[in-house]
Amino acid sequence: LRMELEEVKQQQKDFEKEIAMRKGSRNEAFTTPAKTVAESGTQKGVDGLGGGRGLRTGRGVIASEEEDDDEGSDGFNEELRNDMILLMRTGREHVTSHNFLKALPLFEEAIELAEELSDETAEAKARGNLATIFESTGQHHKAIENYLTCLNLLLKLKDIKQQASITYNLSFSYLSLERFDEAIDFLSQSLELATQIGYAPIIDGAEKQLRVVQQKMMAATTLDSSDDNASDGGSEVNFSM
Repeated sequence: LRMELEEVKQQQKDFEKEIAMRKGSRNEAFTTPAKTVAESGTQKGVDGLGGGRGLRTGRGVIASEEEDDDEGSDGFNEELRNDMILLMRTGREHVTSHNFLKALPLFEEAIELAEELSDETAEAKARGNLATIFESTGQHHKAIENYLTCLNLLLKLKDIKQQASITYNLSFSYLSLERFDEAIDFLSQSLELATQIGYAPIIDGAEKQLRVVQQKMMAATTLDSSDDNASDGGSEVNFSM
């Protein structure tokens, strides 16, 4: 068992090292100044993207630098986007295989790239996946934090279908913490949203989960009242749904 644990830790270190190297490579590309027309005769953007169009436009060096800065920026953003897509795809594969330690840093890096690209749709997806990882590994508070951030993004995007899914997922995190009122509240929201668009899987799941939460809430209340009666002889608590 100790050998398996050490192997997992080493895999985690290898992944973190690889991600750090990829990030360092991107930062280096981003901060490398483009050569001026006077130095090279052509201006290159990031990773050689963009040519010396300014030489042919007749609009001077300043116009050329602006054009090539745009080209370099576009090329760099495309590189970031491709990296983000790859990180999220690989992360989902690890989640499917329950390799949560490998998936975690990938989605964290994807979130950073999404924020840098101001891509709220991608950030919402990455945060939703990250929250699921935290919930699956028993880190319920971190799961809630990321689910709520994801939900705020989805509200801005007016994505009702995903709002229904995230509010549904939130109920599990709150149930894990035995915060029954919040779990019921988010299930009610999920059911209402799913009903608006006829999202059958969530409607069915939310109705079933609502009954589960109510049963657990009833059981917890009965247990608490039994403890109270045993300790101070108080009257029985009548609990009605």
